[in-house]
Amino acid sequence: MAFALLSEYLSFDRPWGRLRELNTSRIERFAVCGFIRARHTDVRRRTSYLFQQIFQNNMPGVKRKLSYPKAHEMMSSENSLNELIRLASRAKIYDLEPVRYPGMPFFPTQAPGYMYFLHRRHSDSQADSGKHLTSGTSGMINSADHVGTHVDALCHIAYEGKLLGTTPVTNDLEWRHGYKKYGAETLPPLILPGIMLDVPALKGVDVLPEGYAITVEDIEDCCKRENVNIAKDEAVLVRTGYARFWKEPVKYLRAAGLSKEANQMLADKGVKVIGADNLAIDPSVPSEPGKERPHHAHEYCLPQKGIYLLETMSLEPLSEDKCYRFLLVCLPLKFQGATAGWARPIAMRL
Repeated sequence: MAFALLSEYLSFDRPWGRLRELNTSRIERFAVCGFIRARHTDVRRRTSYLFQQIFQNNMPGVKRKLSYPKAHEMMSSENSLNELIRLASRAKIYDLEPVRYPGMPFFPTQAPGYMYFLHRRHSDSQADSGKHLTSGTSGMINSADHVGTHVDALCHIAYEGKLLGTTPVTNDLEWRHGYKKYGAETLPPLILPGIMLDVPALKGVDVLPEGYAITVEDIEDCCKRENVNIAKDEAVLVRTGYARFWKEPVKYLRAAGLSKEANQMLADKGVKVIGADNLAIDPSVPSEPGKERPHHAHEYCLPQKGIYLLETMSLEPLSEDKCYRFLLVCLPLKFQGATAGWARPIAMRL
């Protein structure tokens, strides 16, 4: 209930009319949580209106299309905002981004990796004049966009020469400054309920074997063990354990990941975000010599289904606290035309 309240209020990406798709009991809970504490006459009137519209819409023979107030309009009262602040302030926050550093793991296709250069120093100002009481400093970043925690933009992968199955990749679409469609600047704020599937904990190990392809059975067993469900339009984060090797690039580059069947299952469930503590959601290497490395997250989930891939995460904090359900907040940076948006995702345990 609290997840629904926060995600609906913060994201504004769900039309109010979609409440009709939900069952009445959930709508009632949502409305009560958001509005019943409000004392202003206007808010009580709007709440009453919401229930009236819900019940009218469920009545047989009602054919006219009903209109609904927008979510942010109905929750604009000071009391509702205070309730949101109260929920957020008492939440435990988990930082899911590992530290970026020169030499951190990256695929060879993303060379030169990440570098940071300090080019303006405090000592430079002091050398110019000993009279300055203050001084400034700044640096420069040289990095590929798929290095470090990021969300893949929808232009990142084409399947059969098309983006999202509809847009042909042409010379007019891509140029030296990026893509004119589906670039990182079009990535939305991702604020939604999420679950974490701790596969190593399920198997009683700290880290999965190198290149291990997580199966559908693994996912189902994790859901049972953690008492969580995979739901449409939510986020699923999968832990492999390889975040503990973040400072050991050779080991990190041999991470486990989701099998083709597991990716297919999550896509069929209608999830909105798939995240993992590895470089590519898929395994980083084949499970056995001579076999091909699975690429199904990048062949199917992203280019054909439009599922956002959140890569290179740190899920150790969630695992340590056995936090399996939370509100995910991830704000990709808006690099125009880029193929990925850097991000610092957090999980909020309410």
